[in-house]
Amino acid sequence: MVIVVKNSIDPVVFFKLCLVGYLENIISDRKLITHCSMRLDILFFIGYDIDEDLPRHSTISRTRQLLPESVFEEVFTKVLSLCVEKGMVSGHTQAIDSAPVKAICEYALINEVPLYNALTDTQSECLQLFRLLDTYLKQRTATKNKIHGEAVLGIPSKFVYRSLIRNKKQLNKEVAAIELKILSLVKEDQQEQLTLLTSIPGIGQKTALFLIVVTDGFSKFENATQLCSYVGITPTIRESGSSVTGRARISKVGNRKLRNLLFLCSFNTCKHNKACKEVYERIVNKGAA
Repeated sequence: MVIVVKNSIDPVVFFKLCLVGYLENIISDRKLITHCSMRLDILFFIGYDIDEDLPRHSTISRTRQLLPESVFEEVFTKVLSLCVEKGMVSGHTQAIDSAPVKAICEYALINEVPLYNALTDTQSECLQLFRLLDTYLKQRTATKNKIHGEAVLGIPSKFVYRSLIRNKKQLNKEVAAIELKILSLVKEDQQEQLTLLTSIPGIGQKTALFLIVVTDGFSKFENATQLCSYVGITPTIRESGSSVTGRARISKVGNRKLRNLLFLCSFNTCKHNKACKEVYERIVNKGAA
């Protein structure tokens, strides 16, 4: 049996690569590594020699998924503050191309642009609670897997096993407390919306809470089409000229967590909602699903 050990990545190198990807407008980690390997200035910036292998693109992707959004925000704020301290960012003079300014002005004159509404204190707190909840859920899953792995060994350490059990119990308490806090906050402002959503077969309380918080009680969208686009469930056609014609699929551009929750709800909806079940069967019979 051959055991393959994958090297980890230096946190400094990781965040420098993320910065390069942002500045160079590269969204693919595979393309990012290829691009960096051909740029001497970037290699010098991240501290790699010409003949030294760069981290694998999959390592960057996995590392990015492990870190919450708050970590990236803190790093960006810290780097920006250092630039200000060194006098690299003055803020007195800002230059911008006049073409986008003119286009935005003409668009605003033709269309009635709604005013931007900042997040309320309740919505901001709920979003923070959801991010913390995701972190705890991942930790709980990892702990459960570790407990199962220790049990499979046959002779698990009693100290390790008890420590993992205590950790799981504590995580369960934290998860329950966060869910209760989110529920109380949503009930204060959106009790009617919560009641309506949970009355729909297939929509559970957790999905309803996340829907209300992310959409601010659906006040951010004027119609269902805009909401579908935000979630990323609108169909898109993949084609190039006359030779490449791909199968139509959902765009998957939008809020991934909300899309995953609705995907799971769709299974229950097909079982309990007669109208949705008929639509699903009609689509399947056409060969579109």
